[in-house]
Amino acid sequence: MYIQKQFPYSVINIEKFCKDEELEACALKLDFLSIKACIITVYRSPNGNVQHFIKGLDNIIKKNCKTDVQLIICGDININYLIESKEKQELNNILNSYNLLSVINFPTRVKSNSRYAIDNIFLDTTQFGRYTTCSMVSGLSDHDAQMVELYVAYLNSKRNNYKTRTIRKIDFNSISEFKDKVSSELWPNVLENVNNDVDTIFNSFLNTYLQIFYSCFPKKQLMSQHQINNG
Repeated sequence: MYIQKQFPYSVINIEKFCKDEELEACALKLDFLSIKACIITVYRSPNGNVQHFIKGLDNIIKKNCKTDVQLIICGDININYLIESKEKQELNNILNSYNLLSVINFPTRVKSNSRYAIDNIFLDTTQFGRYTTCSMVSGLSDHDAQMVELYVAYLNSKRNNYKTRTIRKIDFNSISEFKDKVSSELWPNVLENVNNDVDTIFNSFLNTYLQIFYSCFPKKQLMSQHQINNG
């Protein structure tokens, strides 16, 4: 991620959450003029255990998820976001609970007969006025680089006069959409579980349910002006 100006920063020690191949990560906290951000870069080897990666990333987020700090996660996760998969669903369930969404919807690694989006950037899109993403050929790898440009300066003039709160968008339309998706879901991992293991069945149900819930009821930020008493 390109940072246009020099800002105060500090390195966050997350070494205890890392393990070779499964989750390799580093984190940096930046204090922009109008917003504080924590940038976490991650890598998971194609041979790394996906469940260990997701659990470790969840622990890192919990440690650094604060109301006044915006999280930005980026890196090579080796989970292809151009197709639906169990791994993608489980990662989304964790990240969506922190209102973090994937903003990369184009291939990041292109071979002769295949296209993958295994490098990604996740951020809370409600915290930024707007953003743009693009792919860049680095010449250093068979993966393209991704660039995100965030526009946060608009918050500077409002920071001291406004307070924000985050709610989920729940209305007649979103409730109807939720009911439709739940009723049309086939629940194959729940109803056709050959092992009949209660924990596995429940986790499959919860993963599917949360994916539907987060997609139908996304978080949004409300901004209200402070009441100033001149007396």
